[in-house]
Amino acid sequence: MTTELEQAKTETETQGAMSLFSGQTPDSDNVILFKTSDHFSAIKAREHKLLNHNELKTIYALLSYVSYNQHVRQDVVRHAVEKKFGVADVDYLQQKDYDDVVRFLVDLRLDE
Repeated sequence: MTTELEQAKTETETQGAMSLFSGQTPDSDNVILFKTSDHFSAIKAREHKLLNHNELKTIYALLSYVSYNQHVRQDVVRHAVEKKFGVADVDYLQQKDYDDVVRFLVDLRLDE
């Protein structure tokens, strides 16, 4: 059981760790707290999260669909997406771009 004093100390340490972010309280998704030798520290998580498994499956399905319907190779469609969103591979697309990637693929018209 944590005493009130220990709990207050923990809250103070957590707030101190959060001060690393210039007084702004970041979202819990953007901060990783860890305890080292009786105090908490915070590090900022990766700024941009990559697509999760389900989002990637959707993108791959759309890549296949577009390439099939437009009678082009899938690597041509894939390259168009990679170039448009500035990534070396579709696997490195960011979650913040997910909706834009879907719209891009739906609207994409390739000339042979």
